[in-house]
Order: sequence, then C-alpha cells, then structure tokens
Amino acid sequence: MVEDIGLSHVRFELPDHHARPGTPEAAPKLSAVIDATVALPEEMNFPIDVESLKASANLSYHGEKFGEVHITDWQSALSHLTDARKLAVRAEIIQIPLDITDYDIFKTVVERLVWAGGRGLVLGIDGFADVKMETAMGIFAVRGIPASGDVTIKGVWRHV
Repeated sequence: MVEDIGLSHVRFELPDHHARPGTPEAAPKLSAVIDATVALPEEMNFPIDVESLKASANLSYHGEKFGEVHITDWQSALSHLTDARKLAVRAEIIQIPLDITDYDIFKTVVERLVWAGGRGLVLGIDGFADVKMETAMGIFAVRGIPASGDVTIKGVWRHV
C-alpha cells in the first residue's frame, strides 16, 4: 500500500565518544521528517486521518544492510487525501536510536557523509509500518504495512 517513502530534514547524530559501549547513549541517533504516499483500496471510500505511526526498517548502503531502526513508540502524524485519491502522511521522528548490525559498512557510510561535500548519499530503507487512523467508524490500528524506498542523506551531525 505504501507507494513512496522519503525522509527530509535528516539529522544523523553520532554518539558522544565518552559513552559506554552497549548503552543507549552509545547508539547513533536519527531524526527526520517522514513523508509517505499510500495507495488506498477502492473500498476505502470514507474519510481517513492517520494520527500516529510506528515502524521498523532495515537500513542499507549499496544493497548491504548496516543497521536497523525501530520506532517503538507512537509518533504523531498528519495526513491528507491528494487529488489522486492517495493518502499523504507526514511524521517527525526525533533521536531514534540506530541499531548498527555491520560496523564496516556503517563506517563507510559515516566517512562518505563526512567527506561528501554536501552531495549526500543514498540509503535504502526496507521495513514495515503500523498506523493508527481515525475514521467515521472509530479509531483503528493497521499493522504490518510494507514500506521501502531510497532516501538521500546530506550530512552528519555530532551530538554535543
């Protein structure tokens, strides 16, 4: 159902070098605005308003997985129906920990971000989202909506 997913206003924050390995403080963090376009089934011909979302996704660079993002708490979202009868959904995530699964690829990603000179690089996202939506019939949670796409990240920020 998710036709397109993108991230804007991306902040990729490296941990404080004094953080003890294995602690939440030692995990890199991701902040961004998530924009998704959802194709609605024709049967859904009633008003829908997405009020929040959760998601889990694998992150990859050149097809090689290097990390995972798990948004476990409901994040506020806004939505509206487009002229093409698709649902545009927007949510902001702030300092979501990244679970790094391949440090060699992650190191390459960070190096390319630091030395990209503003050009950025493309990362792949492949995962699932849960959405809480309000309809005329009440509030429903729809779980396990597949979502994938490529996102461009244009820099890295160090948390101080």
